[in-house]
Amino acid sequence: MDGINAANSSLRAEILSNSVDSPDTALTHSLLELGDSTRLLGVQVILILAYSTIILLGVVGNSVVIYVVCRFKTLRTVTNFFIANLAVADLLVNTLCLPFTLAYTLLGEWKFGQVLCFTLPYAQGLAVHVSTVTLNVIALDRHRCIVYHLETRMSKDTCFLIIAITWVISAVLASPLAIFREYGMVELSPGESIEVCGEKWPGSSTDGTLYSTASLYSEKFCFVKKK
Repeated sequence: MDGINAANSSLRAEILSNSVDSPDTALTHSLLELGDSTRLLGVQVILILAYSTIILLGVVGNSVVIYVVCRFKTLRTVTNFFIANLAVADLLVNTLCLPFTLAYTLLGEWKFGQVLCFTLPYAQGLAVHVSTVTLNVIALDRHRCIVYHLETRMSKDTCFLIIAITWVISAVLASPLAIFREYGMVELSPGESIEVCGEKWPGSSTDGTLYSTASLYSEKFCFVKKK
């Protein structure tokens, strides 16, 4: 999501920079604003309502899941611990991903400084990877229960170890999002500039796509092969 918003900001900067030397500068600005649908009040209201609803339901729902698993001893099973771990990851998505994505979309530029430019995308990627890896772990656990008929029941210590490994793997997979980033100011016109935070890969622009594709399929392949 950050890459898309950064690309939009870059395109906007390029259009405005080219329009400085044009005799129809005012017309270009008007067309640009008209084409940016996120500047429309109606669109902003819809986005705010939609994101607020999703964030509220996500925070409340996942918090309840975590509380119930921790509060009631009878629910402290291996499967429920994995579900609670998934709820923690989803809670991070609702608190770290969605609010800042909404703000970035509405503002049209990065307003959170250089430190958060590097840490927030990493935290977002970490939360997403934990969610997907945990779902794979839950599927693998269900597979074991069905195929082996609970003959090799997983212990809680093993469960906690797997959860820890899940976070370590996710941290490694998300690390490029913190390493290959760039923060700076883009001058739109004399006296007007915006803050930009986006991905900057050492090679071609397709490296980011390759990273996303590799991360997606490597997780699925490893667990399918394990099964």
